[in-house]
Amino acid sequence: MLALSLALTIALVVLERNPRADAARWSSMLTRPLPERVRRKRVAAMLEHFVEGLGLFRDLPRLLWVFAAVVRDVRRLRARALALSMWALAHRRCRGTPGS
Repeated sequence: MLALSLALTIALVVLERNPRADAARWSSMLTRPLPERVRRKRVAAMLEHFVEGLGLFRDLPRLLWVFAAVVRDVRRLRARALALSMWALAHRRCRGTPGS
């Protein structure tokens, strides 16, 4: 999972280096199967906004803060999920299961 995240990050950095040329090509390729009215108005605007957001990859300290926040939040989420699972197991054991 970490390798996939790293690969996607590298791909986004490459895309960010030439945002206008690559964005137009990617936008047309990804929106080709969509109906014309949806493609022009909504999806193209969303993809342009996404490419503008790739400016984050130009600022390395800010990018590192984002990665650190993601790692921190994932660890917190895992800890909460583990605590909830332990609580559920203890609650089930205290109540007793039918047939035991």
